[in-house]
Amino acid sequence: MVERMLEAFQFKLVLNQVRKQDNPKMGILICKIIEKHLGLKIQFMGNVGFDERSMTSSARKGPY
Repeated sequence: MVERMLEAFQFKLVLNQVRKQDNPKMGILICKIIEKHLGLKIQFMGNVGFDERSMTSSARKGPY
């Protein structure tokens, strides 16, 4: 029953805080590993780039 329920979900992955030096195919690789080991199909949607300003803003709990 759980297996059928999981098959009905359409999981998606977005990687956050990706830096320029990171492998741009990391998300695709993660999806393949999850499928191989957990049997779950996950669609890679893309990356959100690292932005120092958002990190600083979050730490201050305020706008840029």
